[in-house]
Amino acid sequence: MSKQINEKYTGLYFIHTARDWRAFFISTPVPVILYNYFAFGDVYFSTLKIFLLSTFFTFLQAFLVHFILMHLCFFWRRQFPHINQSMKRYLVSIFSYIATTLTITTISMLLYNQYHFFGFTFNTKFYYIALGITSFSNTIMGSVYEFFYTLQKWKDGIEQKEQLDKLKLQSELDILKSQVNPHFLFNSLNSLSSLIGEDPALAEQFVDELSKVYRYLLRNNEEVLTSLSNELKFIHSYAHLLKTRYGSSVQIAINVPDTVSNYQIPPLTLQLLVENAVKHNCAFKDKPLVIEIMADSSAWLVIKNNLQKKTSGIDSSKIGLANIKEKYKLLNQPEVHIKETPAQFIVTIPLISQSAM
Repeated sequence: MSKQINEKYTGLYFIHTARDWRAFFISTPVPVILYNYFAFGDVYFSTLKIFLLSTFFTFLQAFLVHFILMHLCFFWRRQFPHINQSMKRYLVSIFSYIATTLTITTISMLLYNQYHFFGFTFNTKFYYIALGITSFSNTIMGSVYEFFYTLQKWKDGIEQKEQLDKLKLQSELDILKSQVNPHFLFNSLNSLSSLIGEDPALAEQFVDELSKVYRYLLRNNEEVLTSLSNELKFIHSYAHLLKTRYGSSVQIAINVPDTVSNYQIPPLTLQLLVENAVKHNCAFKDKPLVIEIMADSSAWLVIKNNLQKKTSGIDSSKIGLANIKEKYKLLNQPEVHIKETPAQFIVTIPLISQSAM
């Protein structure tokens, strides 16, 4: 998403600093000369030595202020990267700019006065004028920077929405090809057919859960995000279908505290991961496939299963996993982690707070 400030911070930093330093060296000389003239009066032009030394020291002071303000600018952008945080980012930025400017200007004047630098004598009127000018100029500078940054974020948001729309279309195609394919429906109907004669009550429950699964698939794939609680309700229904088909050979254990139930994830994320685990692993009564879904204290969701890979070649395009990773990237979220050990396949995905979007 900022093209994410977190991912691209290093590159953007050097691009912006190169551009900003050029602007600094072009725009600073005249204010520096005027500042020194008001500070030292005619003494400033009395000799070449005084002119060069005082200009150098004031220019050094301006350089230091600009250097600090530039780093503060990027610091606050990292702290408040989202467009809905623009006002908060602007206010704390301007406050820090003014505080920094006042501090450095005050210290420099006290040092000038302490050592009578080129005959400088502390003047309250000039002090307030200097504070006003420097604070005003840095406020204007910060406002301009924030305006163009917010404008760029807005443009990025439009760009990313278009990419998400394309990704949603691809996701719908993936679902038609895999999750909601004729084989899944055929297997579900076969299971239902067997249940009707054996256990009508269980068959009725199966139909109810099947309808919930398809209702969720049809409705929630229209959304970019859904609540974790909704996704888990769907997984309970989906797990019921798997249990009916595979019995105790497939076991799904969910251990997610209520404290994270309002967090969000892209819809069908868990279903895709569970379906992949069933698709690529063997499941037996004496050696069940165990799929665990849990959340840790730092709002990350962990989905893992024991590895019992099928010996027959299963075509794995890995489109689904790539789709999940790409969605998180476009949503400006931390990266999805995928890890395979000799015994387990583990996917760790970040939960998204509503305030972050």
